[in-house]
Formats: sequence, structure tokens, C-alpha cells
Amino acid sequence: MKYSEGNYKAFFVLFSVGIALHVLMIWIIRLFPFIDLPMHLACAHIFKNFDQPDNAFNEFFVLRNILFQPNVAHLLFCSFKGFPTAEIANKVFYTLYVLLLPASTYILIRKFKGNIWFTLLAFIFLYNYNVCWGFTDYMLGIPLLLLLMAKQYDFIMKPGFKDGIILSLFFVLLFHVHGLITFFAVALFVLQTVIFHFKKPRQLIFSGLIFIPILIVVLKWLSLRITESGSDEGVLARLIQYYTHDYLPTFPRRLGLFHWDHSFLHGGSQGKWIGAMFSVFILTAAFNFLNRPIACIKENSRKPEFRFVVSFLAFALLVYIFISSIKGMLLYSYYRFSVFVFLGLILFGSLMASNRKIKLRPVLFGIALLIHFFLWIDYFTDFQKQNRDFTPDLFPEHTQDKVLAGMMYQSLFRGQPVYMHMPNYFMIWNNGIATNRFVEFPTPWAVGRKAGPDRLPYYQEWLWYYYNYQGQYINVDYILIRGLIPMKDKDYFESFEVMNIQNEWILLQNKKLSSDEQEKQ
Repeated sequence: MKYSEGNYKAFFVLFSVGIALHVLMIWIIRLFPFIDLPMHLACAHIFKNFDQPDNAFNEFFVLRNILFQPNVAHLLFCSFKGFPTAEIANKVFYTLYVLLLPASTYILIRKFKGNIWFTLLAFIFLYNYNVCWGFTDYMLGIPLLLLLMAKQYDFIMKPGFKDGIILSLFFVLLFHVHGLITFFAVALFVLQTVIFHFKKPRQLIFSGLIFIPILIVVLKWLSLRITESGSDEGVLARLIQYYTHDYLPTFPRRLGLFHWDHSFLHGGSQGKWIGAMFSVFILTAAFNFLNRPIACIKENSRKPEFRFVVSFLAFALLVYIFISSIKGMLLYSYYRFSVFVFLGLILFGSLMASNRKIKLRPVLFGIALLIHFFLWIDYFTDFQKQNRDFTPDLFPEHTQDKVLAGMMYQSLFRGQPVYMHMPNYFMIWNNGIATNRFVEFPTPWAVGRKAGPDRLPYYQEWLWYYYNYQGQYINVDYILIRGLIPMKDKDYFESFEVMNIQNEWILLQNKKLSSDEQEKQ
């Protein structure tokens, strides 16, 4: 489609404004309400400052091998010595993501000769389910997959040795960003290669050679995982059990596709309605209901870019529908793929509208972009307001070898458990030691446990939801509490005294610690 100079200018003004607003928001927000993010920041901080004299990290943790390991992009980036702190590095990391997602969408749409105005819809899925849960590496993998698809399209249309090398290295890079996205990307590449070259066996063999480096890396990773975590016996039996008994009863949860990615904005039905509103808007734009959708599909069906995009959309939807959801393996993994379904719809819509008059579409897309931004800036600023007193001053100084446990009795923010990993900031800000979950995961993180549970108790982040507190933290130095202590638990805190109170935050100090300090004085 040919665009006038004025149309181009209007598009790039809105595109630039969208980028600027979201980058500015990242840099003015002090605390991000992303659930797992504090764990990732703590890992990067420990990794960066391990063995420094102002902390006791080496007494409580061990650093694991990160060679041939997936999901290490955020760790490596935020532990880079060139950044003053892991939090500053994290802001740069999120800035890169905010730049890359709309930019990669634009690159694909231009490559497929679609309507560039659909690029603006990518902003609506910046803060998708993965971002809100703090899945930092998966988050970065989203735009990287789109960039991989651009090169993948070139290779499939005109196979060449140079593009094959680039693709091969890209798969290896993507694996170190996130393993699950890499497996999705590999399967998608195989599917699309078969669709376009199923009658060309030599081309299929040539394309298969691209996977040799990533296969070597994955095999090495599997060997290391088995060595560190034991064998994965029983996986097949668990999958059979899941699909024969558990899949259909839990299938209705997957209908949340239409609201997952915006349900964090508000708790309960309000968040679901907001999510549904954006989903309907994307669906309406994608299928172009006002401009003869069936005719558009027939008109575009023979184009290679149309088959490429439709295969991506269909595959993302199938993965979302059928991927397993087994605790300890891929629990709720289908949530992670909703963003690809909607990005696929955006690409699809851009092709459907490639030969149509623009009319009011730019105005509607611009309005949607602004509504989306103001909803999320309200979400972020409300979180800052509620936690204006959650600062390093909440914690005592000189606590390098002291252990803090978290009791997030009030863990919800707008209906989501945003607070459950906040105790990790004791490590990030004060170089102290906090009970955490990253040392307990079955798939080893870069930072593992060294101290036993007697010195560093296990952290039950869902204590407020599933478990009953029975004094597991009675010997720690500090306990950080959010919310009111239930009457049934008060007896367990008799050996502690209040050290600091800031709104909903309460810091308790072990009386034994205070008496030891008095003796030293």
C-alpha cells in the first residue's frame, strides 16, 4: 500500500510519542509492581557483588555454572559491572524491551507490506502477563522472536548460507534468553519450512542443518541438568495423566486468553472487563469487520507473507490451547503464549488492511494507545503511592550477615500477589540476607543455597494463601510483615519486638538480637 507523506508523518509522530511515554514511565517509576522481578534483581545483585567485603553472600549462597543455561539474559545484563546498581541496569533492560517490541512489530509489518498503523497496537501488549509476573527473560524473548521471524522469512523465501548461519546463531542466543521461547521458535520454523518446502527434500535437509548448534547446546544443558537435579523420570507418565484426566476439567481456564494480559489493572471482574475490551478491539481491527473480511482473506491467501503470518498465528493459538500445565514442569505455561496470539492477530490485521483506505483507523488506534497508557500509568503510580515508605530506610544499617524473613499477610495489590517477593529488597538495598524462593527452584538458578534451613529458613511465598504459619522463622534476626498479624499467629511473634512501622509495613527484630547488641555495647 502506498502512503502519503502526511500519513507517514502522522504514524511516526504517534509511534514516537508512544515510545517516549513508556520509556519516561520506566524511568520515573521507583518500584515496579512485577511479581517475580525482586527475585531476579536479587540474583543479579548477588551475582554482581559476590565475595565483596560489605556482604556475607558467600556464606549463604553458591554461584552456579551459567554456561549452556537458559534464562540468563537478565542476570548477565543486570550484573554487568558497568552499571552502578542492578536496579539501574534493570531500567535500561526494560527500556530496551519497550523499544524492541514495537520496533520489531514494525519491522515485520513493513517486511510483509502490511498496514503500518497496526504497529501501534503492539503498545497495547507491552505489559502482558509475562511482564506483570516479572518473567524478565521471557519478556525480552518476545521481541527477539519477532526479529527472528523476520530473518526466518527471508531464509524460507530465499534460502542462503549467510542467512542460515545467522538463524543458527540466533537460536543459540534465544536459548540463553529463554528456553521455552526457543522451543516454540524451533517448532515454528520446522512447521513453516514444511509448509513452504514440503516438496523439496533437499531444502528440508539444508534447513535442518541450522539446528545443529542449538541441538548441541540443548543436549549439553540437559546433561548438566540431570547431573545437578537428577533424572527426569516420570515426565511421560505425568503428561499422559495430565492429558487423559486433568486437561479437559481445567480447559475453561484457558478462556482467560481474552483478559489475562490486562487483568492486573484491576482486581476481580473489572480487570477482566478491561482485558476483554482490549481483546475485542484487537479482534475487530484484525478481522476488519467493516470491510468484508472474507473478501480480504481470499485476496491475500495466495501471498507467501499471508501464509507465514497465518501459520504463526495458528501455531501460537494451538500451543496456547494444548500446552501442558503441570506443577513443577510447565505450570500455567499457556498464559505465556497469549501475547503471541494477539501479536499474530496484529500482523494478520495489518495484511488484511494493506490495500484498504485508512479512514478513521489512525484516530482509533491513537485513542486506544492513549487509553492503554493512562490505565497503566495509574496502575504504576498507585503502587508507588501505596509503597512510598518502602525504602532502604525501612531496614536497619549494617545487617550484612543478618537474616530477614518475609510474612506477606497482605500480599495482594489490585487482586494480584505483587508483594510476595518484596523481602528480596533487603538484599538488593542493604546487602542483608532474606528468605527467598530462587534457591529452592527445581530448575537451578544461577544463585543456589549454601546455608542450611536452620540458618536460612525455607521461604513459603504463598503462606498467606495455602499454608499455616507454625513459627518457621522464630530464629531469624528480622521479620518483615505486610498487613495485620492474625490472632492465631501472634504467639509466634512474642520473641520479637517492633523496630519500625511504615503504613502497612512492619519490621520486627528478634529480642535476642537486641540483647546481644546491648551486651556488646
